[in-house]
Amino acid sequence: MSCARIIQAALFILITPLRADEGVAFFEKKVRPLLIERCFECHSAEKKIKGGLRLDSRDGWAKGGDAGPAIVPGKPEESPLIEAIRYHNLDLQMPPKGAFSREEVAIFEQWVQMGAPDPRLDGLVVEKQTGLSLEEGRKFWSYSPITSPKVPVVADSTWAASEVDCFVLAKMESAQVKPAPPAQPGALVRRLYFTLVGLPPSEKQMDEFTAAASTDMDAATEKLVDALLASNHFGETWGRHWLDLARFSESSGGGRTLLFKDAWRYRDYVIEAFNADMPFDQFIREQVAGDLLPASTRVDRRRQLIATTFLALGPTNYEEQDKQQLRFDVIDEQIDTLGRALLGQTIGCARCHDHKFDPIPQADYYALAGIFASTRTLMNYTDNVARWISKGLPEDEPLEANLLIHEAEVARLNDRLAKAKTALESLAKKPTQESKRVSDELTPKAQTVTGTAGKEDAAAPARQQVKSLELELKQLKSGGPQRRTTMVVHDDEKPGDTWLRVRGLEKQRGQSVRRGFPGVLTSDVQELPPTQSGRRELADWIASAENPLAARVLANRIWTWLFGQGLVRTVDNFGTTGEPPTHPELLDFLAVGLIQHNWSVKRLVREIVLSRTWQQSVESPSADDPENRLLSHASRRRLGAEQIRDAMLSVSGNLDPGYLGPNIAGAGDIDPNNFSAQDIEYGYHFADTKRSIYTPAFRNNRLELFEVFDFGDINQSVGLRTVSTVAPQALYFLNHPFVASQSKLAAKALHAAQGSIEERLNMAFRRTLGRPPLAAEKDTSLSFLQGASDALEAWAALQQSLFASIDFRYLP
Repeated sequence: MSCARIIQAALFILITPLRADEGVAFFEKKVRPLLIERCFECHSAEKKIKGGLRLDSRDGWAKGGDAGPAIVPGKPEESPLIEAIRYHNLDLQMPPKGAFSREEVAIFEQWVQMGAPDPRLDGLVVEKQTGLSLEEGRKFWSYSPITSPKVPVVADSTWAASEVDCFVLAKMESAQVKPAPPAQPGALVRRLYFTLVGLPPSEKQMDEFTAAASTDMDAATEKLVDALLASNHFGETWGRHWLDLARFSESSGGGRTLLFKDAWRYRDYVIEAFNADMPFDQFIREQVAGDLLPASTRVDRRRQLIATTFLALGPTNYEEQDKQQLRFDVIDEQIDTLGRALLGQTIGCARCHDHKFDPIPQADYYALAGIFASTRTLMNYTDNVARWISKGLPEDEPLEANLLIHEAEVARLNDRLAKAKTALESLAKKPTQESKRVSDELTPKAQTVTGTAGKEDAAAPARQQVKSLELELKQLKSGGPQRRTTMVVHDDEKPGDTWLRVRGLEKQRGQSVRRGFPGVLTSDVQELPPTQSGRRELADWIASAENPLAARVLANRIWTWLFGQGLVRTVDNFGTTGEPPTHPELLDFLAVGLIQHNWSVKRLVREIVLSRTWQQSVESPSADDPENRLLSHASRRRLGAEQIRDAMLSVSGNLDPGYLGPNIAGAGDIDPNNFSAQDIEYGYHFADTKRSIYTPAFRNNRLELFEVFDFGDINQSVGLRTVSTVAPQALYFLNHPFVASQSKLAAKALHAAQGSIEERLNMAFRRTLGRPPLAAEKDTSLSFLQGASDALEAWAALQQSLFASIDFRYLP
């Protein structure tokens, strides 16, 4: 028999269907041992189930894992299991600890070709539940609808000044705990100033409040609160809270950092939104889908476009060479930020698998990913270094008209330059006399000569003409009106659904997932427009009554920013691994109030700070509430990094009152293929004296004070900063040039001030600590000042010691 006939016969044997018992025998003798030995460790109920795939039953491989069925009976070329064990696909190679031999691979191929006979009993594959089911999740407190709880009746009705107080006092009374006495006027005025506007009160402001409070404490407090809420400093302080959540930065970070030259516009947008008390549902919509919202004026359109910078601010490695992987890394970062900031959810955990704890299946993650995959965040997918998208902002009419005139002048000059270059090129191709004619036409008065050198001389005027036009064009461009630009996103040209990615790998595509919202929070399948990304619908849903998370999360954030700790203490995690609220009825009461009062942040802030609860002193009257979960007293709070810096600048008289605007010298358009951005970031000197919210927010190079005093991690969304007490903080106050310089400036003012040494000492304490010196402090300080040989240096040393004191950086 020839070789060809032998091969033909062998193939016939392999592809000819066997009788059922022969197929079972083949499986039992050859396939099952290999599965047990090499596959069950990762794909069986007794061991583990990686990728959702079980190979210990027929239904297991038929149902498959994250990528769908593992085997297509009779079709080995279409079976993912066969592709994996062949080791041809670098991204899909199983078993991971070592490949099957060629003979073993042939056994699996033959088995699948036979129709994958498998005698193991059929039956539903029971998967181990990793988190709450959707049904269970909808009953969990944070996913359930917001209720309108009744205000509880309390025994001590004289203490409660508001409905907020009734909820708090009811809890205390049930635990038989008494509230703390009210804070003293001096402590309260300092607390109000730092909490609402982030700055210390002046001596005059403290005196005015104390005098008014002596007559009517409630009226004085209301008047001061209203004044502080109306101050531009409110937006600077409360906008900073949101910028932590938005992971605001003015550079991309990483090895070759890039400057976000227009990021300051988003910072200003946030400040102005808080100052204007923009309804927070509108604030949400503009940041998620501002480019898709209608706008009646140019001002509205500018604001909406700038708002979408929220989606583009992430720490992105623009040098990633796999641009599709980069694209999905950006999408993952956007989903994670949106989930934490607006929903209090760790949705990003479901990129690679179903959420281990919360009712967020992997399909829900990719339903959201489809929305952001239909959104363009990167300008290019082909260059060595990618870029974000910059867009010109709509200008007011006069500037727009000037721009049109300027652009027309640039176009005319470009046309003249193009003709001059064409004429210059023609000189090299034409005879000498023709060259002379062309040259004469360009510059009629030019003197030319004939002969061999004549051709060269005839080109000289043409070259000069080109150079002159190039210089004129450069000057015209640099001197004309500058169009304002901002970082934006926009809908992709081809929006649509995306695929589930097995183990989160972009190239490992599973089933297609319909765009939509988390199933635990929605009752219906979403019908998103086929020609748009769905971001507008997503923004509307987040801020709608159907979604219970946004209002609860915001109410809890406002409470946190006022008290230092939330009713839900895990402020970014309202899932099953987070803490439940200490006062669930109060949380819903606040959330309902937000919605009913047009999502007004200022109204809720006012309601809370005017409560007896917020105005308590820090002295706890009871040992039964050590963690202050019953809110029986005020928690002592350390100032944030920005407040410490701003307070020192304010006390020294060196604080620049400038409001809004750009803040990085040299932050123009930078070629992403060079390192000039790094030179600016790493070499930047933080010498400005404006408020700290305007200090450049670089990812690689931060102001040292910010690093020491727990500035937020701007590489991710952070709702509550760490508060540490470490040695470098004390050393900073003792040794840093900034502290020394501000101490000297304050000392000069004290040394030159009118009054006795005791009066000026009192002034120093009140300006810095918000109170006069205690008796022992007064005696020690006077002894030091009076015994010093250099009065100015003594005042500077005293001032520095006040900055270093615990009462400077903690609120009473």
